[in-house]
Amino acid sequence: MGYERVLNLSLIPTTLFFLLSLVSIVITAHYWIIGDWLMPRWIAVPTTFNQRTNSWNHDDMIVDYTEPSTNATIISGCLCLTAAVMAGIAWHKLRKRDMDSDFQLPVRRFYTGTVFITGAAAVGAALAALVTSFTDKGPDQYGCTVSTASTKSAGTFTNLLCSREMGACNFLKKWVPLGTDRSKDWTAPLACNEIIAVKWLQIVLIVNAVVVMAMFGLQARLRKKTRWTRAGKQPLVNPM
Repeated sequence: MGYERVLNLSLIPTTLFFLLSLVSIVITAHYWIIGDWLMPRWIAVPTTFNQRTNSWNHDDMIVDYTEPSTNATIISGCLCLTAAVMAGIAWHKLRKRDMDSDFQLPVRRFYTGTVFITGAAAVGAALAALVTSFTDKGPDQYGCTVSTASTKSAGTFTNLLCSREMGACNFLKKWVPLGTDRSKDWTAPLACNEIIAVKWLQIVLIVNAVVVMAMFGLQARLRKKTRWTRAGKQPLVNPM
């Protein structure tokens, strides 16, 4: 297989890499908006049944979000998108015929090296985002950190500090549908599904980045091995 074929085929995973990175960023921004502005975070959770009043006693709980897992996911999406764009630029530059000349050696190395540097950064960021999604948890039953707070207007309430995944999937998905505002029932399940989708998308991005780097590395190796053979059959500089 010639380097031209490998280089041309590399456009497929490069394009897929770009699209998946864009999807990751868009979905992350979407569940961030849902979680912060649409989904209820102040929940009255029933605790004990009061026989005298024939009603439930409630514990007011408010959910606040930690940032590490969400920030890591956004950074991953941005670095993966950057790596995909640089791979696309490298593909466009390296497919030119005059790239075989000795004069263009530094240029070939620059674009191939750029693909590896940005690709490695993308892999590291996606792996960090995946790991952070498992480590950004608290010790309680919902995966949150519980504390008690109070204000003059609201009195004493329980504060849950959770990652967006733990808050949406473990706590709010259970209690939001039981609240009085039924128009927001869809928010927690949708946010949870999007968070889980982006989390596992990191694995796809890692594999995609590795495939892109491998194909660019292979084309560089094939190009180097066959350059002198091809130099005898075609002009080193494109006359156009």
